[in-house]
Amino acid sequence: MSIIVINLPWRHDRLFQFTQKWPVDFLIQEGITHKMPHTGCGLSHISAIRKGLNLTENNTVLVLEDDCDLDINYDLLCNLLEDFDNYFNDFDVIVFDPSHDDSSSKPIENLNVKRVLQNCVKIEPNTRLIGCHCCLWSKRALPILEEYENALIKYYFLPIDRMIFNNKWSSSDLETWERCIDNMFKSNKNSNLLVPMPPDIVWTPPTTWVCTDHVVKLRSSFSDHTQEINNMPDVDPLMVKLKNAKDVYIAELPHELNVRVVNKL
Repeated sequence: MSIIVINLPWRHDRLFQFTQKWPVDFLIQEGITHKMPHTGCGLSHISAIRKGLNLTENNTVLVLEDDCDLDINYDLLCNLLEDFDNYFNDFDVIVFDPSHDDSSSKPIENLNVKRVLQNCVKIEPNTRLIGCHCCLWSKRALPILEEYENALIKYYFLPIDRMIFNNKWSSSDLETWERCIDNMFKSNKNSNLLVPMPPDIVWTPPTTWVCTDHVVKLRSSFSDHTQEINNMPDVDPLMVKLKNAKDVYIAELPHELNVRVVNKL
């Protein structure tokens, strides 16, 4: 199994803290700097995914951000990832311990949870989900990375987690993107950078599953994006909801999960 951690070269403090919680060998993807921090973050993730999948013959790669602490026994994590690897043809990405942006008119109580594995679900609607600090990417996702990369370069500020959980940006749907737009201006509040609102765009949505087992915990730390301290909750209400989901476990994945509908830009 390949593990890639994204780390900005001057954040030795975060890398040191990371090694205290991850007693394993891993590769480092140097964080890509960009005038729009979200763009640099997204390009860093894409580079890390490609590195992990191209350097080995593995079907999957675990991509981590350097403020992500392992919160379970490592052997348990390995068993979990080995199980998921058996389904690499059925998902693009499995997200661990995401959050829900509950500041909108779409509260967490209205989420529809469909169980695809005993410890994995699909969530609808997922447009308010955020977090890509710990993701297991399948090699079947490689074809769509170029599409994401082109969108990031051309449209500047689309965060990678919003691309995982959405399929379009529209200036008429500012609510979905409220937080990232706010962070964008926080990131540039001390600069003279004029940031235009990007035109509408549609991309191919990945097949995204969410692991219902608690695996990692985000460390409260200084954010290079917002220039503020990220204070992370001990228990995320989204994970509580997913753990308590009563949906029936699907013993065999339906064949149609292997079919992807492509939306052209």
